Amino acid sequence: MIQFRHIFLPALACVPVLAGAQDFNSLAKEVSQSSPAVAADSVSASAAAERLRAENRPEGTELEFEHLWNSQGGHNRWSLSVSQQFLWPGAYSTAGELEGATDRMLRNQSLAYRMQAAADAEALLIDLAAGLKTLEIQQAISDNLDSLMNHYEKSFKAGEATILEVNKLRVERARARAAVSQTIEANTATRDMLQAMSPDATLPSDAILKRLFSSPLPGIADVEDDIMTASALAREAEVEQAKAAERHGRRASLPSISLGYAHAYEDATHFNGLSIGIGLPSYGTSASNRASAAEALATRMKAITARAEENARRRSLISRVKALTYALDELEPAVDGVTAGQLAGGKASTLSSSDGTNVQQQLLLKALKGGQISVIEYLNESNFLMEAMVECVSLRGEILRSIALLRPLTVPAE
Repeated sequence: MIQFRHIFLPALACVPVLAGAQDFNSLAKEVSQSSPAVAADSVSASAAAERLRAENRPEGTELEFEHLWNSQGGHNRWSLSVSQQFLWPGAYSTAGELEGATDRMLRNQSLAYRMQAAADAEALLIDLAAGLKTLEIQQAISDNLDSLMNHYEKSFKAGEATILEVNKLRVERARARAAVSQTIEANTATRDMLQAMSPDATLPSDAILKRLFSSPLPGIADVEDDIMTASALAREAEVEQAKAAERHGRRASLPSISLGYAHAYEDATHFNGLSIGIGLPSYGTSASNRASAAEALATRMKAITARAEENARRRSLISRVKALTYALDELEPAVDGVTAGQLAGGKASTLSSSDGTNVQQQLLLKALKGGQISVIEYLNESNFLMEAMVECVSLRGEILRSIALLRPLTVPAE
């Protein structure tokens, strides 16, 4: 008769534990704050603002000197003039408005970029945590199959097991090892993406990520449309900047005025005088003004479209979180007891025995030991249980990921 030894899976997913003060959002901010892309965006915004200030300053004073030699041997002639060009009155006021609107636009765009970068980093951290929890389950399956394989190979040699049972175990073990390898590869790729985002950042340990992943899920509630998020403020600022650019373009296209002082020396006589000039607008000025007006209108239309898209995306993500949470609440009780005995701070479960092992797994092994099910039936039922655990991890990961992506759409700008 085949002698069975108990083989249980270790504590795994789906049971919440206390996560402490840290959360994925705070970790993501630490990662994204050291991102070269975030720093480059901030520096680029500052450069754009300074460039606009330089363009809106009055042109430099023009100094002109002329010296003519008398070929007949008489007095030479020379002259010196200084002049300054000024835009039409009111143009400098609209230039200041344009600078202010551009500053606000760039500042809010930079804030929106930082918030989105943090959300992207948080989503990657959650993906990595979900991958690590999935790997735990898959590794436990693989280890379990290794033990069963060794046992059944010995039993086969002793004539107590069939070649069909041995081959079935061999196939399942190969599949389990392949799944482990694929998950390790996927986790490595996610780590590489996080490291590429912030090469100098120190990523949190696997233990911290898994602990946070198993912590209680945050609540989600409906929110009103048109929240003044950083991206919403950036859109408003873009519209105001386009309007300010249109107003300034019209004022700047009006005639300019040039004032100057001139001194000349000719025939041993000094001359002093003033100069006044008017710069007339070019032929294409009206077309340029119409283009600025069209661009301002297009910016406003794009802002309206973007606001509607943001509201729709926010509602969609909230609905997704609610649907996923409902699915998790339905599924989790069936596998909740798998790990309760081994998770620090985990809630008690009626499905777990006193030593923390899974009662469902115990029942399957008991049925296998008593000859009530074959090894093939045992593997099928065990895989079904493990697939439910992986699905539980997947649902939890999708919920956390959706909440991370909701953050830039629901957190009002500071």
